[in-house]
Amino acid sequence: MTAVAAAAPARVRTKSGRRGMKLASDALGDVREGRLFSPYDVDCVLDYFDGIVSLVSVFLYEELGWEPLLNVKNDPRPVLLSVLCFFHVMVFWINVHHFLKYTTELSLVQVWLLLFASLGLVLYLLSLAAWIEVSDASFYYVFNAVICLLLSAFNLLTAIGDDASDLFWLWHRFAPSVATVWYVVASALHFAGVGGSRYMLFIAPFLYTVPLGGKRKGGIRKKRGGMKDILRGAWRDDLSAGNVLSPFKMSRVLAYFDSIVGLATVFLLIEILGYEDSIQAEELTPMLQALLCFFHVMVYWVNIHHSFRFSPPTCNVLQVWLIAFISLALVFYPLSLGAWISDNNNELYYIVNIALCVLVAALLQVTTIEKAANSLYILWHYLVGKIAVVWYLIAYLLLKIGHEQLWMLVLGPICFMFPVGQPTSDSSLPFLGGISALIKSKADGARSCVGNGDSPSCVGNGDSLTNDSNESKERIVVTRCITCPGVSSMGKQLNLMMINCEEHLPYGPARQIALMFLELLSDCAQLRCKKAASGKEDGTIRIRITVYHAQRFDYPATEEDWASFDGILIPGSLSAAYDTHIEWIGHLMKVIQSEIVAKSRKTLGICFGHQAFAHSFGMGDCSEEAMQGRAAKCVLGPIAGRRVVPLTSQGQVFFGASCSSTTDNTTSAMLYTRGDMVQSIPTNVAVSLCGSKELPFEAVAYFSSNDDRQKFQSRLGCEDEPKPFAVTFQAHPEFSTCTGSNFNYPDCVKSMESHGMISNQVCLLAQSEAGEREKEITRSSLECTLAAANALGWFGGGLR
Repeated sequence: MTAVAAAAPARVRTKSGRRGMKLASDALGDVREGRLFSPYDVDCVLDYFDGIVSLVSVFLYEELGWEPLLNVKNDPRPVLLSVLCFFHVMVFWINVHHFLKYTTELSLVQVWLLLFASLGLVLYLLSLAAWIEVSDASFYYVFNAVICLLLSAFNLLTAIGDDASDLFWLWHRFAPSVATVWYVVASALHFAGVGGSRYMLFIAPFLYTVPLGGKRKGGIRKKRGGMKDILRGAWRDDLSAGNVLSPFKMSRVLAYFDSIVGLATVFLLIEILGYEDSIQAEELTPMLQALLCFFHVMVYWVNIHHSFRFSPPTCNVLQVWLIAFISLALVFYPLSLGAWISDNNNELYYIVNIALCVLVAALLQVTTIEKAANSLYILWHYLVGKIAVVWYLIAYLLLKIGHEQLWMLVLGPICFMFPVGQPTSDSSLPFLGGISALIKSKADGARSCVGNGDSPSCVGNGDSLTNDSNESKERIVVTRCITCPGVSSMGKQLNLMMINCEEHLPYGPARQIALMFLELLSDCAQLRCKKAASGKEDGTIRIRITVYHAQRFDYPATEEDWASFDGILIPGSLSAAYDTHIEWIGHLMKVIQSEIVAKSRKTLGICFGHQAFAHSFGMGDCSEEAMQGRAAKCVLGPIAGRRVVPLTSQGQVFFGASCSSTTDNTTSAMLYTRGDMVQSIPTNVAVSLCGSKELPFEAVAYFSSNDDRQKFQSRLGCEDEPKPFAVTFQAHPEFSTCTGSNFNYPDCVKSMESHGMISNQVCLLAQSEAGEREKEITRSSLECTLAAANALGWFGGGLR
């Protein structure tokens, strides 16, 4: 015992010594391979940089004071030079954020370069003071050149992500270097006494005022080519395609704006008012004026944030510049207040308010509404800024003619004070246009692409709402009228019901889904018209979709109501078809069997509808063969993106060659977002049309009887072949529409990524392939849907 106990420490020391030698050896290997310094998070570094820029922007007024503003007619130089300095600072701020758009980490060298660049921005103030006071712009030239040099070095060390466009790569690599050379030449000319250098100083920021290049439209690239390929890509994929300007994170821009407002508020109370005035209660006027100014500043702050409540999370460079100059105008508020307090001249205060209202009105006008906002918000968004501009202009004109109405100055912010509007009560998604589209958007009630392809509408492409006494909410009914040149045989009306199974984003809400299928069927009708056009007379078809809600147990009340529809749509859902313990899903299964299967009602099922239709055969009193219908978790895990799936022998004939994604008529290519699958189908009434070894039932046709199924398999392609009463797809052909491809599909893919169902790489690939293979996906989706619709007799039947 004793010997073992004495020997143990020696073994421990030996083991520790070996571990230490191993660590030292590994550390030496890290040094040799260049793994020296820890990377820094981009957001942390940008937080510091943004704080410096905010301080510089606010301290500009220290160099101004309010006296130069009062004497602007005699000597406008201080104001103009300060605005120029602010413009330069904002150019650097915007571009530093753009430099780092496609990278997440910085090296230690990059961090220090950015820190010294921020120091250069602080020294701007000193050089501006020298320029204003002693008319010496030498330091201003020098600091511009130094900052550009630092940022140029910073850029050369910054990695560019593979999802950045070629135009961004060119701008990122060359813009700072060009600006550096420009400023060095301007500085040299200035010191040589050449007068033209002043114009170079003014023009210089325009070299990269507008940061070019956004995300690559085709998604991530495997490898970036040489300079020739980059130039070709910048012209073909970016400039020619309109992929020029890069969006900015709205949260970042508003964070800068918030810091400006906070700093301006502090300096307003401390510098302009002074603590002596706040202590001396005898003189209340300065305090009341300062409180009024504070109230005005806060009103603008509240409303700027409200302006983006229902807008996209990114903004364009025009919005960034408008917000930047709004923040500058807010900094001018303390200056105008100082003039009002010291010289009893409030003209400048009126002018600043007018300028702010004009800038805010312009910002609201160029800011789109993308999310669910009610009509009150839309009216506020597009009218409040214009009303405030008119209000302050009238007040200023009255001041100039000697009839000042101070109450108008005090009450002016009331226009902005109450930011009204809430999310729309029906959870629909509105338009992307301006106030002129308000009436149409509230009728549409969803994000949808305007237009009807190359086929004019006979009445209009809008959607209508009708009241239904059987439910508390309005019944959603969407309609579209299609003119078919040369096809007089088209049916007059296709009246469908949609059993909606999803009320929420990203796939829903109900009206959004209905509009997507309306667009899909309209595109199919136009495709059929092109194939069948032969006569002189034109035909028309009105497609009408009435929405019922499975999650609310909302179905037609009578047999007459069911029979009034030509067919049924069962679209996708975020729910799982096999979760029949959920009451509405279990009830849907019973409805499918009792009202659709039992009466052979013509039905098109998509994704969840595809799975629910199959799974409904596994419930209740069914035969052993029918009990085979089952939905389950997808054996391959969650899937998003374009998939090329083999057609079965029956599917090749049923869909026809035009549906295939290849010339040998063996596969189809459509978009998928799914986590589940159809595991088995009722073999007595169902036939697989499309599938692979792992997923054999990706499209299925259902027949009224086993006899019809057998005849279908033996007489494929014959005139008298039996037609299925239901066709279902696991894919989403509706994602090929303009609405689906621009809104629902990318939102669904991003949602899958955010919930950890797919990786970021899969998400990017799914989005890039949807763009790169758009024509193939659209053709396959439309042809497959048209073949199904023709088999169901929705467009007059017969034509394949």
